[in-house]
Amino acid sequence: MKNEIISALEILKGTGVSIIDAARFARNILDSKTADFKLTDAQYCAKVIRAGIAGIRQKEMAFAEGFALYHKSKEHLRADSLRDILYIGRRLMRANGEFAKANFSELTRAQCEQWLASAFKTAQQFNKARAMLHGLFEFALRREWCDKNPVKLIERKKITEREITP
Repeated sequence: MKNEIISALEILKGTGVSIIDAARFARNILDSKTADFKLTDAQYCAKVIRAGIAGIRQKEMAFAEGFALYHKSKEHLRADSLRDILYIGRRLMRANGEFAKANFSELTRAQCEQWLASAFKTAQQFNKARAMLHGLFEFALRREWCDKNPVKLIERKKITEREITP
């Protein structure tokens, strides 16, 4: 028994997971196992972990990779529209490379608003980029890369129109 505890501690070394937490995780998994399940406890735990990993990997998508897929899905649009999408996306990713690497599910309303404001200075540019980013997050929602569209909560900037003098 003492050797098993020492071995378990060695396996968990450097993970930040205590032996108590590991035991709780195993207990929670085993509590979901029904009596008629044919797998051993260890096989069942391994199967649950594999399913969980597959679910997480399937739903995570980095912004830059998702943007490339979004842009490809819009190839049917007019050349001007396609060019605008590409321009806005590239400008956002240049403005903050860390956001480009982040997963859609990690980005918040405040981060997106700050990101838009830092990349686009005028109200017209901000609103156009906000509209594209909103569409991109709706695309991400349909693919289950995130649970909500944070851009939906960002207000459009007011544009004051002035008379153009000849």
